[in-house]
Amino acid sequence: NKCDRVLAVSNFVREKFVSMGVDPERAHTLPIGSRINSMVAANRELVFAPEPFAENPHRPIRLFFLGYNNHYKGLHVLADALELLTPEYLRRLEVFIHAHNGQPIEWRFARLRPRLAGLTYQYAYDYSDIPWLLGGRDLVVVPSVWWDNAPQTVFEAFGCGVPVLGAELGGIPDFVKHRHHGLLFRG
Repeated sequence: NKCDRVLAVSNFVREKFVSMGVDPERAHTLPIGSRINSMVAANRELVFAPEPFAENPHRPIRLFFLGYNNHYKGLHVLADALELLTPEYLRRLEVFIHAHNGQPIEWRFARLRPRLAGLTYQYAYDYSDIPWLLGGRDLVVVPSVWWDNAPQTVFEAFGCGVPVLGAELGGIPDFVKHRHHGLLFRG
C-alpha cells in the first residue's frame, strides 16, 4: 500500500491482491498481451475458419489442446471428459493434442483413438507454429484446474480466431465470455 499503483494481469488477480490487503484504489487490472497477434498478421494465410457445418454436417468437431502436460493445465481433465462420452459422441470428435511433456498421459488418449474420428498427439511445438496448428480448428480446450492468472493459450486461440472451451477459474473468465466467443464450464 506504499506503492502508487499495483498492477494485476486479470481481474481475478486484482481481487486476490485486494483480498490480501492491497488498497482497492491502488489495484488496477492491466492484462498482459501476446506475440500471437503479430505472428498471425505475418501469416494470415495460415489462420482460417473451419468448414461450416452447414456445408458438411457430418464432418468431425476439431478440438485442440495446446500447452503443457502438468496437473495444473488439466490435460487429464480433457481425458476424463472424453472417457465419459459414448461412442456415438466420440466418433464426432477429432482431437489434437500438442503438449510439452505429454508422454506420461498419452496412453489415455491412445486407448480412445479407435472410437474418435481422429487423434493427433504431439509432445511439443514451436511457438511460431501456433497459427498453422490452429488453422481450421473448431475449439481450443483450456481445462485448467488452478487459478490461471491470465492464460496465454486463450490469447493464442483468440488471436487465431478460434473460440475457447475453458474452466471458469482464475483469469480465464476475464477473457472468455460464455456464449460470446467461447464456453465456460465449472472447474
